[in-house]
Amino acid sequence: MIVYAPDAEEALRVSSPLQNSLWTGLGGDIDAGLWGLSVLLPSAEDGCRLSPDNITLLTYESSLRVMEKFYFDQVSLLVTTPLATRGLDFPNITHVFNLGIVGTAADYMHRAGRCGRIGQQVDRGGVCISILRSDEVAMLKALGEELGFEVSEMELTPEEAVTDDSPQ
Repeated sequence: MIVYAPDAEEALRVSSPLQNSLWTGLGGDIDAGLWGLSVLLPSAEDGCRLSPDNITLLTYESSLRVMEKFYFDQVSLLVTTPLATRGLDFPNITHVFNLGIVGTAADYMHRAGRCGRIGQQVDRGGVCISILRSDEVAMLKALGEELGFEVSEMELTPEEAVTDDSPQ
C-alpha cells in the first residue's frame, strides 16, 4: 500500500499513528517484514522543511533504501508525498490512499496508476481511496467525471472519525 500525504510534515504526522495501528491492531512481525512502514520524504533540496519535533518520530533512511525495502516486500506500507507521484513502479501495490484532494486529473491518474498495473502478481485491479474533508468531495467527483470513474462515498460516524484529538 502507498499513502500519499499532502506534504512532508503531514507524512511524518500520520506515520507514527499508522505504524502503531499496524503493530497493535494487526500483529506486525518485524522479522517477517509484515506490516512494516517506511516513509519516503523529499530531500532538503526539494524544499522540505521539517521541525525538530518530527525528527524524533522516525529513524530516517535514505530514499534508495526505503524504495528497496518496499520493492522487495520488506515493508507493507509506504507513506510519501506528491513528489513521489510519478516514477514509482512497484510490482505488488494493491491500494493507494490519498490524504486530501489530488490537484489535477493527471496527478490523480499517476497516483491511482501505482496499483493494478499490468504484470502485477495481484489477481484483480487496485483500489484507490481518497480520505477527504466534506468540502473536498465535490472536487473528487469533478475529477471522477473528467476521468470516467464513479465516486462512492462513505461517511464515518463520530465514533469512527479520526481527529487531531484521537488517541495515537
